[in-house]
Amino acid sequence: MKVKVNINAIGKNVGDLIKEKLRNRGFPECLGNMSPPIVQSIITVEDSSLFCKRSITPPENIVEDDISDLVVHLHEYRLDHTDSLVLDINGKNYIEEYKDTIGTAYVDRLIRCTTCDYEELCSRLTTFYLKTISLKESL
Repeated sequence: MKVKVNINAIGKNVGDLIKEKLRNRGFPECLGNMSPPIVQSIITVEDSSLFCKRSITPPENIVEDDISDLVVHLHEYRLDHTDSLVLDINGKNYIEEYKDTIGTAYVDRLIRCTTCDYEELCSRLTTFYLKTISLKESL
C-alpha cells in the first residue's frame, strides 16, 4: 500500500542537512534557506519499503515503534495496520539515503548556479517560480 511519509520526522531535517553540506563545501549556510519550499519533505512510498511487521522484526532492528509521526494523513491509512508496523533499520536507512541524495543534488545545483553566466535570466525565472508556488499554496 502506498503511504505518504514525512522524511523530516526521523533523523536530521533536510534543511539542516543542506546547510551542513553547504558549510562543508565552503559556502554560507544562508544559501540553503530556500530549500524548504523547493526540496520535498513528504514522499510517497510503498509501506513495505519502510515498515516491517512488529511480530517478525527483532527488537534490536526497531528504530521507531510509533510510526504516527512519520505517516502523513494517518487517518487515511488503515489504523489497525499501523499498530502492527514499525520502522526498522532498513527503513531508516532508506529515508536517510533519500535525504542525502536530495540534499546533495540541491547543493550541487546551487553551487553550479553560483558560477553560471545566466544569473539575470535565472533570477527572473526563479522569481516567477516562487510566485507560482505562493499562488498555488494560497488556493
